[in-house]
Amino acid sequence: MAENSKILSLQSLLQDDTLDASVADNVSLMIRREKEKQVLKQHTYKIAGPFKSRDREIYRTTAPWMPAGRLNRNSYDDLIDALYEHYCVNPFLKYTVQQMFEAMMLEREKAGIYANLTITHYKADWKKFMRGEASKDLSDYAADEMKPIKCDWVDKPISDITPSKIWDHYKKLTAGCRMQRSTFNNVRSIVNAVFDYAIIHDVPCTKAKEVSTKDLRFAPTKDKWEGVYTLTDRQKILKVCEELKPTVYTKAIELMFCLDIRIGELRALYKEDVDFEHKTVFIGHQMIDVQTDNVNRHSVRSDIMKGKADAGKRVQPLSKRAVSVIQWLFETYPDTPWLLPSKGENSPIRLHRFNDNLKRVCEKAEVKYFSSHGIRFHNISAMYDAGINEKDIQRMSGHTTADMTRHYNKSIKTLEYEKIRQVLG
Repeated sequence: MAENSKILSLQSLLQDDTLDASVADNVSLMIRREKEKQVLKQHTYKIAGPFKSRDREIYRTTAPWMPAGRLNRNSYDDLIDALYEHYCVNPFLKYTVQQMFEAMMLEREKAGIYANLTITHYKADWKKFMRGEASKDLSDYAADEMKPIKCDWVDKPISDITPSKIWDHYKKLTAGCRMQRSTFNNVRSIVNAVFDYAIIHDVPCTKAKEVSTKDLRFAPTKDKWEGVYTLTDRQKILKVCEELKPTVYTKAIELMFCLDIRIGELRALYKEDVDFEHKTVFIGHQMIDVQTDNVNRHSVRSDIMKGKADAGKRVQPLSKRAVSVIQWLFETYPDTPWLLPSKGENSPIRLHRFNDNLKRVCEKAEVKYFSSHGIRFHNISAMYDAGINEKDIQRMSGHTTADMTRHYNKSIKTLEYEKIRQVLG
C-alpha cells in the first residue's frame, strides 16, 4: 500500500515557506478532505461520536485489527488520520532493518525460496554479525575465530540508513584483516537482500549492493580442500570398496568417483535416468531439505537445480566401472525407483550415512577423509589434469560460469611448469 500521491503532492506544498497563510489553510483542508475520501472508500464501519467522556469528546469506530476491536480518538480528524495510516500508508515504511530482515525471512521460508540449511546459515550469520549475539559463551570461541559484532543501525529505520553507515559497519567487520572474504560475502549478501526486499516494498532506502567494498582487506584464505583426494587416493579408496562386502553405500562411493556430480544429485538419481543403450545418465534432480508443519528437515526430490540454473541439468557418459556398479544396483534393488535406495527402498541413501561410510573406507585405505564434496573436487581436478576442454568440464559440472569450475581445480601445476621450461629454455 503506497501513500496517496495526491496527498504527498499537497503536503510538499506546505513545506514552501513563502506560501500565504490563507493558501496554506486551504491546502491543509484539501489534504484533510482527500484523506477522508480515501478512508471512507475502504472503511465500511460506522464512525460514531462525539461522545462526552471525562470532560472531553471521543470519536470511535469498529477496528478489527486493533486488540480491543475498537479505535478511539479525541477528534474526528485524529480518527481519520489513524484510519488513513492503517488503510493507505505502507507499513514497511516504519520498519527497522531488523524488522525488515525478519519479514523477509518469514516470507521466503513460507514460499520455500530458501532451503532449510540456507535459512539456518542466514539466521546464524545475522545473529552473529548484525545482532552481535553468540549462541555460546565468548570464552568458548577459539582465539582465531571471529567474535560477534553488533551493528549500530540494525534497530534503526531502514529508510534512515545511508551508504556511509553500511560502509562503517563493513569496516568494523573487517578491521585488522580478521574476517575472511567468504564470511564477509555471506554477510553482505544478506544485507543486500534485506535492502532489496525493502525497495520492492516501496521503501525509499539505500541500494546496499552499490556500496563498494573494493578497499576492504580480509584475512588470508584457508583452503580446507588443499590436498584433496589425489589419483592415488582414488585408487586406494576404490580398492577398499571392492574388497569390502558390497552395500548400497560402497557402490555409491564408487559411482560418485565415476561421475562429476553433487551428492544431492547422486542421491536423487532414479533408475529411469540411466540409459544403458547410450551408456549415459541424466542428472536433472537434486535432494533438498524443506521444512513442513510436522518435520523440521525433510528431504524431497526437486527438479530445481543448484543455483536455480538450467546448466545444472545435464547428461554424462558412463564408464565401464559406472555401468558395472549400476547393473549391480538394478539387480540388488529391483523393486524401487531409486538408483541408490536406503533401507526400506522408499527413499534414497542418507547424506550422513554416505559420509560415515566414506570416512570408514578412507581410514581403511589410509587416506585423509574429505567428505563427499571432496570427491567432486577430485573429479574436476582430474579432468583438468587429463587436458579435457574447460567448457566441457564446466558443462559436466553443471556450473553457470567457468570461474566456478576453476574454483574446484586443485590440480598440481608441475606439468605446466615443465612446459614453460621447455618453451622458455
